[in-house]
Amino acid sequence: MTEVHAPYHFAPLSRWVYMPEWAHLVSHDVPFKEGYSGVIHYTLSNRTALCVGGQQTVDKPTKVKWQRDPEGNPVIPGSSLKGMLRNHLDVATFAKMRQVDDQHLSYRDISTGKTEYAQEIHDTNAQAYWIKFDPDAKRWQFKKAEHTVLFHAELNRYAHINIKNKDAVPDKYRAYSLTQPAVPFRIGEQTMEGTKGKPVKVECATDLGQGAQQGIPVFSGFRPGRKEYQDKRLNFSYLFYNEAQENTDLPREEAQQLVTKLFNSHDQALVDYLKNHPHPTFGIPVFAREQAGKIVALGFAKMPRKLYPQSIKQTVKSAQPLSESDAIFDLPELLFGTLREQGFSLKSRVYFADATCSLNQGFSDSNPVILGAPKASFLPNYIEQHTGENPTTHTLTHYQKEAIPKGWKRYPTQAQFNHTSLPDNLKDKRDVQSQLELLAPDSQFSGKIVFHNLKRQEIGALLWALQFKDPEGKVFYHSLGHGKPLGAGAVSFTDCTLNARPNQTDDGDPLTIEQAVDEFVAHMNHVYQASHEGENNWLHSPQVRHLFAFGDLADNQDKNLTYMPLESKGAAGMSYQQALQGHSKDVLPDWYHGGTHLPRKSDQPKPAPGDYKNFGQGRLADLVSQLPLTDREQQLWATADEQAEADRKASAFAQLSPLEQQFMQLEHDLALPEVRASQDRRRDYVQAMDELLDACLADPTHYDFVPTLLALCRDTSKSAYLDLAKNKKNKPKLAARKQKLADVEAKYK
Repeated sequence: MTEVHAPYHFAPLSRWVYMPEWAHLVSHDVPFKEGYSGVIHYTLSNRTALCVGGQQTVDKPTKVKWQRDPEGNPVIPGSSLKGMLRNHLDVATFAKMRQVDDQHLSYRDISTGKTEYAQEIHDTNAQAYWIKFDPDAKRWQFKKAEHTVLFHAELNRYAHINIKNKDAVPDKYRAYSLTQPAVPFRIGEQTMEGTKGKPVKVECATDLGQGAQQGIPVFSGFRPGRKEYQDKRLNFSYLFYNEAQENTDLPREEAQQLVTKLFNSHDQALVDYLKNHPHPTFGIPVFAREQAGKIVALGFAKMPRKLYPQSIKQTVKSAQPLSESDAIFDLPELLFGTLREQGFSLKSRVYFADATCSLNQGFSDSNPVILGAPKASFLPNYIEQHTGENPTTHTLTHYQKEAIPKGWKRYPTQAQFNHTSLPDNLKDKRDVQSQLELLAPDSQFSGKIVFHNLKRQEIGALLWALQFKDPEGKVFYHSLGHGKPLGAGAVSFTDCTLNARPNQTDDGDPLTIEQAVDEFVAHMNHVYQASHEGENNWLHSPQVRHLFAFGDLADNQDKNLTYMPLESKGAAGMSYQQALQGHSKDVLPDWYHGGTHLPRKSDQPKPAPGDYKNFGQGRLADLVSQLPLTDREQQLWATADEQAEADRKASAFAQLSPLEQQFMQLEHDLALPEVRASQDRRRDYVQAMDELLDACLADPTHYDFVPTLLALCRDTSKSAYLDLAKNKKNKPKLAARKQKLADVEAKYK
């Protein structure tokens, strides 16, 4: 079956962010009463070839050399190990997706005539403009112009240059810049073979250097199409001419928004070039799409790139509202530290020493390889498309408000390093090639992790991530270093030992690895169950199931974990081009493990009683009071304050004697609006008041609440103790109650 494939996949993003209940107490300097400090020793082994690069040469292809110590021995930097395990725990403990390459991506989708973009092009007209910033008026000025096609062959003959369709736009401008004199020309036409194989007449600039018109060459980007048309029908740009005498009047804010979107939606190198090398009189050439005379978009070509409604970071925040919160500290931040632009940062309480090589199985250089850098603009892979087990859709969800990012990008481990020969069309592109210095499989490294002031669950989190075993003891693999897309870097940790010293003297048995891991797993089960309706096993969460699946070498060996070629021509399987063609789009299939597709979402998290109850509490109070909070954060803070006040009252109540507790409960109940409004409801408490008065008489202890109790009993607007009907039957009862009050008062004088 031909389907979209890649060497990477995604662990689902959790809408819920887990903030440990001890987050407001974490400190490098103030020890936990039940905390530990100590060291973990381990052995790291590589199942596949491994390259942890430390130096890259300027050779072509680039040679990636192993990191070495001053004596030349291979080492794995502690920072590499820390990053690997931190990323692992980010996924497993529902951390914030904070580190995001915040791009505002753009698109130009004409894969069919029915796409939203194609429809907009159909419904609008192209109009040439010059835009120029007026520093005195502090606004962008727009000036209309006419335009016509300029075939590069004509310009090349006139200017003795050699511009081609495939050249980058800044390179075309360097060959013939906007500062050069305008070109004389005539409006004519050329007859040539069109892109559908039939003759077409094209209106264009002709007789360059001789005509009465004066035009300025304006270049556009590469025009894709069949090779035979690259040097003819598709090999053109434009001439702008006959500029308007007056500027087009646009509101200042509207003009600024149009230009901002223009610059944000196009290649930065082109934007920078045109900003720095504008036409001295007119400024920067653009095309506008106009509808009923109103500009709706700007571009550097007739079909401009259009910004998605949201940036990557905005899309992440929509899916995970607390992803950018400076007031939320997730578990990896508490363990490994975090830097904050506002408020305070946290030091890492975990230190990773460099791992030293204890068994070297030998080095070799890989064949030249290309380590691809996938872009988040490929929607079938980077945005949840909700197709389930049917990996096709008619409409791709893009970066919009309801979109959900695919999640945490991971490189599933592979059984071996695959460095087959490069395709013929890439063999000569040495500038993008790399050559890796590889350490042979089954080499070993020894290392240690020093930790300070960690809770037992935190130690368990480190060890769980380090050992990466399921409850049956099966070992799974991490991915480390360079070449992960090609199968390099499958590693595992063995021979782990734990030496943990309690912060306070403890004569009990030392903490074991099994105890720490079990406590971490039990803790995660508890918090996961509390926040996810009907789910009670954290190990069965979509996030953890994906981590295990990605680390299962045996299960991954038959999967196609290679990059797709850009074009379909000569490709055996799916290509990027093919995935986006036609009315039915192909998307990255959900990951399957053990023959079953893994779920990508759990039940919608519900507010749990313990969620964020420490928000803005303890040492976080000053931080939160200084931060600009979102509505959601304001709500969390108010709820946490209410919970803290309730906890304080509950703690104080627990310290009271039984009689004091009875009085506090009685006073609370009688103050309830529904009790104060009903004489019958007040009478329900008379027996309790009587019993409390009897207890005060019998108990030798003098209680501070007694005067208040006496006043409460005598106030008929608040209690029914003396509120009896005036009749012969009630007269002795009323007298007895008054006497009891007098006796209690006499005792407490």
